[in-house]
Amino acid sequence: MSTPMFRLDDDMLISVCDSAHELLDRTQLHWSIPDPVSATAPDAFEQTYQHLARRIDGLLPQLAA
Repeated sequence: MSTPMFRLDDDMLISVCDSAHELLDRTQLHWSIPDPVSATAPDAFEQTYQHLARRIDGLLPQLAA
């Protein structure tokens, strides 16, 4: 069963999970990010956060142009 999504026309949806990307029909971008739950590194969640922050920071100037 899919969860209904409520989005405005100018919203941007970025999936970071391969499974979610396959299920969603309105994904505009997909960043395949490893799931930190399955990682063995103690700082896996922090690494994932930093990775996403860098990707978002790189995207913002492109959206503002």
